[in-house]
This record gives sequence, structure tokens and C-alpha cells, in this order.
Amino acid sequence: MTLTGERIDASEAHRIGPVSDVVATGSLAEEAERIATRVSVNPPLGVQSAKEATLRSIGRTLEDALHLEHMFFASLAKTEDYVEGPRAFAEKRDPDFKGR
Repeated sequence: MTLTGERIDASEAHRIGPVSDVVATGSLAEEAERIATRVSVNPPLGVQSAKEATLRSIGRTLEDALHLEHMFFASLAKTEDYVEGPRAFAEKRDPDFKGR
């Protein structure tokens, strides 16, 4: 599409992959809030690291991107939130992430 300038509709974009979801007209704000709510219950340091790793991986080789991901994961393994997730799961409760 980049090279040919070919246009496609939302359904085709969803089918072939560059679009992850298609929402009805007028439902975008509601869907965005739903996704934001799902993200907000995750550990804040993990979300921040995932975003940072994604941005820093642009233009890198797969090997370099995986190394970067490993570095972020290693730094998260030293946090209180890293311990809280499995602990909450074992105790059958929602985690209380602190961003530490």
C-alpha cells in the first residue's frame, strides 16, 4: 500500500493486520476508554517499560530489540510491583501496584 498508494477500507485493514480493531461510528471514545481502563489496571512500570521498549526498538534489528526488551525486564524484576503481581494471584485478589 505504501508503494502503490492503494486504498483499503477498515474491514480490509482489520483482515490483513495494520488495524487491530474496527469500531462503529460514534463509538470511538467509548472504545478508547475501555482500552485505557484495561491498561490502567496493569503495573505502571510495566506499561511504561513496554511503551519505551517499543519506541526504542523502531529501526533496530530483532536481536537488538530483544536485547533491549531483556534489559527492561531485568530492571522490572527488581521492583515491588514485580513481586506484587504473583503474590496477588496466589492470594486470589486484585494486585495493588504502586509503581515502585
